[in-house]
Amino acid sequence: MALGVVATALIGILGLLSVGLKSFHGAITTTVTTSIVNQIMNDVKQTDYVTMTQITPSTPTPSATPQPMTLPYRYFDDEGTDVTPIGGGTLPSNTIYDVAIFITPAPTLPNSTLNLNLASIQIYITYHPGSSPYTITAPANLSSSNSLPLAQQYPNTTLYTALLANTDSLSSNTQ
Repeated sequence: MALGVVATALIGILGLLSVGLKSFHGAITTTVTTSIVNQIMNDVKQTDYVTMTQITPSTPTPSATPQPMTLPYRYFDDEGTDVTPIGGGTLPSNTIYDVAIFITPAPTLPNSTLNLNLASIQIYITYHPGSSPYTITAPANLSSSNSLPLAQQYPNTTLYTALLANTDSLSSNTQ
């Protein structure tokens, strides 16, 4: 009888172990992807707005919707450390996250006109341990209304979106 009680308790504990491991994995993935986004956003903040968006104050207002620009793919290991591809573009075996970055200059916001001092950045982080990375291509127009289906096409992909402002133009307007 004592053996039956111990066996029942052990089965319950083993059942909870898998739930705990899944929660732990989710927490680690969230922490690492947040660290990756912070690294990318810090790099973006240190890049000149005109260089990043290719929009200068003398650029005429585009008649069509601005097309997104694809920045070079970046790769990260399980700790969120930047991984550089080996010669020939081969990724090291410790590559677990690949990141696609798209910047759309002068996005049209709801109830607003085209704003040359804003840019939209979308960061797709894909978790792919032990498999080949995805190649995510930019849709014709990246906006919050049509980017979600793109993220749904790729399993284990998280989408982060932000608006970037040209702070140089703000400071020149106030002087």
